Amino acid sequence: MDWRSQRYGRITGAEIEQWLEILNEVWAERESWKELAEDDEKIGAFVGKLVQVPNWINFYNDTLVELIAKIAIAAGLSDKLIAGATSAEPTVEILNLIDELPDEAPEHPAAMPLAFAMIGNLDAIATYSRSIALTSAR
Repeated sequence: MDWRSQRYGRITGAEIEQWLEILNEVWAERESWKELAEDDEKIGAFVGKLVQVPNWINFYNDTLVELIAKIAIAAGLSDKLIAGATSAEPTVEILNLIDELPDEAPEHPAAMPLAFAMIGNLDAIATYSRSIALTSAR
């Protein structure tokens, strides 16, 4: 049996691989933010949006699943998330929703705070994963 068709808990290796590809794309985009700092006009617009963001610290208490649900609501995808989660292939259906996320932040007041909380949550998961890998390598 190929590792991609092997099940790891509720998801397959292929689904894990798909998530990792998405995370690599997000990480590459995040790295491109450094270029933003060199363009005064773009950084001004970015900071202008950021100044209007309400406090997002409360979202750091949410679990990853809670954040995903709140992001789906802010992006207007909650009905599709529920339908995907209750389908025969929930992981595939939810992964497909990622393509429907808007490029620009929705007008929902919690959109930016949720994005910052999600970044923090994913950073924490990545840090924990690396620490486990380092510990098990010893």
